[in-house]
Amino acid sequence: MLEWDSVMKKHRPIAGIIAALFFGAVSALASVGPKYRGFEVDGSGRSGTASVYGEPALFLNPAGLSDLKGNGFETSADFGVNSVLLDYASWAAKNSKYIKQIDSLLLRMEPVQNKWAPFSNSVVMQGHYQDFAFALVEDVRYDLSLSKAVITPVMGAGMLSDLQFTAGRGFAPAALPDWRMGFAVKYLYRLRFPGRLMGTTDDEFYKVVNKINQPAHSIMDQIAKIKVASEVAQPGLGFGVNLGAMRSLPNGFTAGVSFLDFHTFFDGGFMYPQMNLGGSYARDFDILEGMHHRVIANLDWQIPFSWEPWYKQWKLGAAVEGRMGSRLVSLVALGLNDGYPTFALKIGYILNLYYLYTAEETGTYPGQYKLSFHKIGITLSF
Repeated sequence: MLEWDSVMKKHRPIAGIIAALFFGAVSALASVGPKYRGFEVDGSGRSGTASVYGEPALFLNPAGLSDLKGNGFETSADFGVNSVLLDYASWAAKNSKYIKQIDSLLLRMEPVQNKWAPFSNSVVMQGHYQDFAFALVEDVRYDLSLSKAVITPVMGAGMLSDLQFTAGRGFAPAALPDWRMGFAVKYLYRLRFPGRLMGTTDDEFYKVVNKINQPAHSIMDQIAKIKVASEVAQPGLGFGVNLGAMRSLPNGFTAGVSFLDFHTFFDGGFMYPQMNLGGSYARDFDILEGMHHRVIANLDWQIPFSWEPWYKQWKLGAAVEGRMGSRLVSLVALGLNDGYPTFALKIGYILNLYYLYTAEETGTYPGQYKLSFHKIGITLSF
């Protein structure tokens, strides 16, 4: 008994640190970490814990950085819309003449008019030198229930904007030849205005409505109206760590694990961490001379440290990619994320064009509703 007590006293500081880390992770803030995972990961149903490589590994499993060689840099930008946004704009154009006739306006209202209509865009600059990588990402989403003018009895606005700088390194331990490991540190600046309906009793209402009613002389003026929620959003700062490991298995299989936002200290507390367990199968094949092809299949289990339906914890994905040397020139990906399908297509050499389709359940008024997103983007690689 005395021996056990002495052991406990000797290791009590370590046990205290571990307990503090764990309970700090699963308590404190309920806010979620950055959603950005990269184009290839999103197209594969947000899976790839055991197969992700290159700069996107910073956001899902930094162990994938250990495969990097030489140096490179790329920048990309995309924008995405949901069909609800387009439907609303069309409805507004047809019915704006009834703006002063509320009874007539209400007769023309359809349920879709009170749903959030998301618009999103991402701008990425990322690169690597050997197995050290960095990325600067601005990932923004706006939720709207308004158009060129406030023509509904109720208006709504919301946004989530993450500016994230991440740097990390991957390595392969000499003592563990089948293993790859990695880490990434990140700084997060977030602007957030929770999507909600607004009325004349809100101070933010007048800031938003004044912006919406300003004349628009260019496309940039129209975009400024969509981004109006940024003028009333609240800022937050944070910093944290992503950790990960992969192990190569026989016959083309790989296993992986990653800990994201473990820990990420944000705005006075800790974000919920996320743990990913994944398995992957990859096989190389060649069809065209001078081009190397690979097929990849992923199965991931995501543990969000909070209650989620079981189907939201499993991620499925498959992809076929083509490379010339180390340069990705084509990609076709399919996946299943949160029970909804995803699809991605990318083609090009130095200049790549890509299309991404995703779907998810998102907050609407007055409930949950499936929203599909169409993203079109361009990538310039050096």
